[in-house]
Amino acid sequence: MENKMKWSLAAKYGLILSLVTIVVSLIGMFDPPGWLGTIISLAKFVAIIYLLKYFMTQYTKMSEVSVSYGESFKFGFKVCLLSSVICTTYSYIDYTLIRPETIEILIETFLTTQESMGAAGGMIFDYQTLSTIMPKVIIFSIFFDCIIFGLIFPAILASSTKSSLFSEEETNTEE
Repeated sequence: MENKMKWSLAAKYGLILSLVTIVVSLIGMFDPPGWLGTIISLAKFVAIIYLLKYFMTQYTKMSEVSVSYGESFKFGFKVCLLSSVICTTYSYIDYTLIRPETIEILIETFLTTQESMGAAGGMIFDYQTLSTIMPKVIIFSIFFDCIIFGLIFPAILASSTKSSLFSEEETNTEE
């Protein structure tokens, strides 16, 4: 499979993966009760892992040659990377345009905590400074979390999604 086709397929799968994440995030905006929110979060996590494994397996099946652990991992990481770019973009729009009050609540909580601790070490932030850097910090941390996810889970799943021409030939001769 040529490199351009791999990126195209990874982009398609990354879009699907990010849409699942965004839809579940939108459901979470309605503040479900604690136990339901936990169940929704767990369902999202399981769905994302399942979809990632499915996409990596599909990539392996579409390949004309055997797919090594490294190639399977690289494809899974590409899917996660493209998904994380879309999810981070959505999060930025969410925190700056859709729900800017979320940032304000975080800033107020931070300032209250800082005041209660007596501003130890001279680290005193004002509201204006925090309101300019907080969205960037949150977006960077979301992207970083997605990248870590994109490194860990494809690494775990790649061993079960790799293929070998020899193992396929052996299963064909056994039938």
